[in-house]
Amino acid sequence: MRVLVALASFGAAAASADDKVLVGQTFLTSRPVDPTSGSNGWSLTSHGISENLFTVNKAGEIVGQIAQSASRVSDLVWDVDLKPDYKFSDGTPVTAQAVADALNELAALNSNAVGTVGKMTVTAPCEGTVRIESTISTHVMKSVLAEWPYVIYKKDGSNFLFTGPYKVDTFVDGQLDLVPNTHYPDANLRHPIEIKSYADGDALAAAAIAGELDIGFHLPVQDASGNNGLQPVRDAAGVTVKSFEIGYHSMVIYNMDAGKATNDLKVRQAIDKAIDRDLLQQTLLGGHATRSFFPDYSPWFQSDAATGGITGGDAAGAGTLLDEAGWTLDSTTGKRTKDGADLTLKIITYNSRPGLGIMMPVIATTLEALGITVEQVLNDWSGTSTLINARDFDLLMYMQNTLPAGDPASFLSMFFRTGGSNNMAGLASTDVDAKLDALSDAETHADRVAATATVHAAVLAEQPVSNLMTPDWHVAVSDRMVAEGYEPWGSDYYIIRADISVGESTTAAPVAHRGCLSTDGAGATRALVAGAAALLAAVFLH
Repeated sequence: MRVLVALASFGAAAASADDKVLVGQTFLTSRPVDPTSGSNGWSLTSHGISENLFTVNKAGEIVGQIAQSASRVSDLVWDVDLKPDYKFSDGTPVTAQAVADALNELAALNSNAVGTVGKMTVTAPCEGTVRIESTISTHVMKSVLAEWPYVIYKKDGSNFLFTGPYKVDTFVDGQLDLVPNTHYPDANLRHPIEIKSYADGDALAAAAIAGELDIGFHLPVQDASGNNGLQPVRDAAGVTVKSFEIGYHSMVIYNMDAGKATNDLKVRQAIDKAIDRDLLQQTLLGGHATRSFFPDYSPWFQSDAATGGITGGDAAGAGTLLDEAGWTLDSTTGKRTKDGADLTLKIITYNSRPGLGIMMPVIATTLEALGITVEQVLNDWSGTSTLINARDFDLLMYMQNTLPAGDPASFLSMFFRTGGSNNMAGLASTDVDAKLDALSDAETHADRVAATATVHAAVLAEQPVSNLMTPDWHVAVSDRMVAEGYEPWGSDYYIIRADISVGESTTAAPVAHRGCLSTDGAGATRALVAGAAALLAAVFLH
């Protein structure tokens, strides 16, 4: 077992290469590193490599990261002021033009970057200020820019450079080695990090038990034999299991394509009614069973009464709905049939979210008890993605952080707007689209809460998805990292953070924001105010 040394007592001492933090996960960003592809922006941020203009802190508040302020110029136009002296990992400054180039390229190459506000057109009207014009209005641009696709980068030939606390040292299959970004504040206090990818949660747990990890993110609650998977980790020397309720939600997404049994609303409603969410919660040893898309600690949470259903299963009600859909029970075979064919459903999921693979057979058993023939397919993400793209599924068990940027519009637009980048159900509803537009226009917090509830109800009426639960996640943490105060939060979007260090930051707060000197609208107003303040200062100081 590797000897781990607590470093918290070192104060502001510099970290060294011998202090490497070993992190185990069941996923890594794709290789070569490319933020314009798929969900790589998410994984790069979770690895501590990339950053956005804004982000969400531990308290769920939107805070500046590369940017320091955003102000509305007109209905579709915003000015975003950058922090001064911010640098990419090669030491070159983060300019307004570099930010504009990154956001425009993301809008062109990554469908995930065309969501809440439609397509962005980004310009650099002056040094230090980025102007964003969108096709859909919003009153929460800071939250939009905190959405995971909008990472800021620049290109150095075929390589991408980022602004996060870490940069890539070496990247081979299954292992990513990071070193502190020397141009990030307090780099000398930061550890080198090695991230290793494990095939599944059982392999990750075994590595944690063997003392091979400082952070094991995250652990399965059951092992391959169906036994308690957490207890052996808890019993291991030098390891603490930290558990927390996450912003992720487990859900079943229905394939609504024509010709699928799940194209029928009654079939989707029957499955939703049959699923026993309380049983799933018990199976996963924690979490919160719910039909709400948003966690109970957020203002966007919808109660069981509001979502129109109990969390326990209702087999009789589900059977009635299947009868109404024409799938009647054959008393001889015990199977649901229609026009001479059995009702057969293919459920797929992926192994990088261990809880999904644990819940899938429980749901399958529930459906089989109704007379449905069920095929279960557990794959890695690549294999599951291939099935999704081929539309070769009836039910997709999926996990999603529904509030990665603190506001619900991103998730709702990506998953339920017609043509949305993550609309894997294939929902096309003018009613839902109109209500999403209204949410985009809602300005006050109270209006956004009300508009979110309206969208939520409209989506559930179409039943493209069955939300199941907000799970608890469990992370193995070595004694060393416990001593350094490592706490998991924010699901898996903030695994590796700037605060994994051997001392407290001594970096001063950024200076006040600047604003354009020659732009119209809000930028010109800010410039006049700044100019007047400078004049007054000159008078009193001289």
